Amino acid sequence: YNVKGNKINNAAPGVVFYYSRIVAPSASFTVNILQGASVAGFPLFGVQKGQVYLYDAACSRIAQGSESSPGQGAIAVSGVIPGATYIVAVKYTSGTVVGASVPSRPTVHYNFSTWVSGVLVDSDPDGLNLVFCKSPTATLSSAPGSGDLDSARELYRPWPNPFAQSSQIAYAAAEADERVDIGVYDLAGRRLRTLVQGAPGAGRHLVIWDGVGDDGARVKAGMYFVRFVIGDRPRMVRIVSLR
Repeated sequence: YNVKGNKINNAAPGVVFYYSRIVAPSASFTVNILQGASVAGFPLFGVQKGQVYLYDAACSRIAQGSESSPGQGAIAVSGVIPGATYIVAVKYTSGTVVGASVPSRPTVHYNFSTWVSGVLVDSDPDGLNLVFCKSPTATLSSAPGSGDLDSARELYRPWPNPFAQSSQIAYAAAEADERVDIGVYDLAGRRLRTLVQGAPGAGRHLVIWDGVGDDGARVKAGMYFVRFVIGDRPRMVRIVSLR
């Protein structure tokens, strides 16, 4: 975040996503997605336009929830299959922290957890940190060998998504020797494809997934997750294959 007059005037990225895998305990139940911050009274990330969803294993949206209170999501679920796996997806906006008073420039840690009928079933082991940007004018240039990578392309956003043939995702490493691990996972958490392992160098890079696993077989149509670990910073995005 950036600061003007001891107040946050900008926070990036503009949106963040939380995904969670749950198993239905019954045909009807309630899901609560809770958020907390390490600094008491500090604003939470707000839910972007009520975007709290439940998807089945075929990537079909089966329920929409709401922001039950600032930064907290809830979904009333009914008519599902007990024992089946479902995905909870929440889109948050960082715009709700703009205007917060930060005379000491704190680093605020946010945590996210999923509760089904009052029972904790999943959580983000890493959460995310909101950090004061000491060099807001710094830019990240393309690394040698990264090709003609559009600097305006949003990082960590698959394009196209959904995809039929292949999808591209831009990512960035800050240091020349920073370790990068990028893999594709299914809804059960199994790693299907290793896309990058190593130190590609500082700058922006482009990774492409063609919908094929490490075994050479094309995956089935449905929802998958691409997990990035750059240095010690993990991040996950959802991607949908149409074939």
